[in-house]
Amino acid sequence: MINEVKNAFELARMGKQDNILGSSMSEGVYEQHNELNSLTHVLEASTNSPKTEAEMSELIQIFGFGEHIWAKKVDDRHYLLVFPSPAKASEVLFSNSKRNNGQSKKVEEYSKAKPTGPRPQTTASVARRMIANSLNMRIDVSSQQRNKESNQLAAAKEQKLRKNAIWERTIKAITKYALDLDVIA
Repeated sequence: MINEVKNAFELARMGKQDNILGSSMSEGVYEQHNELNSLTHVLEASTNSPKTEAEMSELIQIFGFGEHIWAKKVDDRHYLLVFPSPAKASEVLFSNSKRNNGQSKKVEEYSKAKPTGPRPQTTASVARRMIANSLNMRIDVSSQQRNKESNQLAAAKEQKLRKNAIWERTIKAITKYALDLDVIA
């Protein structure tokens, strides 16, 4: 049975359609063009026909991808293959790219799914300026109002600097404490 599967895979590699475990099989591994990918140890495998997790794990063993590979089912035709290291994933990726005539691609980075940072608070002066610019108008603001708003912005900036300084002092204190322990030891 294993020899039949290997022969079928070799035929599929050469571009001929064949039957593997009763279904048409074409493994695709996708590589994103972005080199700074945080998921370099994860590859996506796709098939032309639905596979069960048992069939997929059997195929992983048969094709010699390694023992410590974890296959996560996305849908009937797509699996995420999680490798122990980016080097192993890269090795499998490039060995499969020869088999698939350059159709290999890495899994897309999921940075779009990551939450964005908080949006800065809109002040009255910013809102006034945006509205005036969109209406092509000039709004006269008293110098007292401008001074008050600039003082608010300066206070917010000062508060942010103090918050960052607290973290710096905490890190310095931890570092000093660690150095003191090293001196004692």
